[in-house]
Amino acid sequence: MSGVYIKGMEMPKSCSECFMNFCNGRKTVVHFAVERSKDCPLVPVPPHYDLIDHNALKIAVMDCDVETRIDFLKHAMDCINKAPVVIPSDMPLFEAEEGET
Repeated sequence: MSGVYIKGMEMPKSCSECFMNFCNGRKTVVHFAVERSKDCPLVPVPPHYDLIDHNALKIAVMDCDVETRIDFLKHAMDCINKAPVVIPSDMPLFEAEEGET
């Protein structure tokens, strides 16, 4: 499955508010629908930090040769920090306050 993410666009409340003239969900031209179709192909994206490719992350984490559990955890954290970003964050990153760790 693939799709399109339009940054800053809100989910339409009804088909008549939608930017698409032809809806694959309804298989028809939509002009005056009062609500979104149950078959609407649009999917809401909630507020989020970076959305990453979890499959690439799994591969990177498993590709290691470490001797201790702590080395594995350090490697895993490094992989998470370097994971390929699919959709960038729309929220500021959490920064620890001074003295918190």
